[in-house]
Amino acid sequence: MPCYEGRHGHPVIFSSSLYEELLHAPLESGARIVVRAHADEIEELSTEEEGCVLNINDPDALQKALLRAD
Repeated sequence: MPCYEGRHGHPVIFSSSLYEELLHAPLESGARIVVRAHADEIEELSTEEEGCVLNINDPDALQKALLRAD
């Protein structure tokens, strides 16, 4: 799991042994529930890439991220 300034980000890379668990995770929580269930197995990778923690799921958030990149 990438980690930027102490914040966990994306993408998370999962072991193939977790694929079935991911496929059956509730849609409301998605992969987050699998990550929490295996918290003691997570390896964090520190990165200088802020993009891994940015939320750009809506036009306003995307515009803010684009402005910060300039």
